[in-house]
Amino acid sequence: WAPCPQHALAYWLGPCWSTPIRSREGAVLGTFATYHRKSLTPTDGEIEAIAMITDLVADAITRTRAI
Repeated sequence: WAPCPQHALAYWLGPCWSTPIRSREGAVLGTFATYHRKSLTPTDGEIEAIAMITDLVADAITRTRAI
């Protein structure tokens, strides 16, 4: 975002946490990202919640692709 920060800020795209969504075999299926207005460090509970979310999404993507 360095060349055009005004565009990112117009859509509230500030600091971001991004986590890969991986299949059970380890292949990257996508990413899960959360954006914040200010820089901060995720809590242990947030890290745990993101891990559960990405696991559920990975299963959903895998099942959808199998159809």
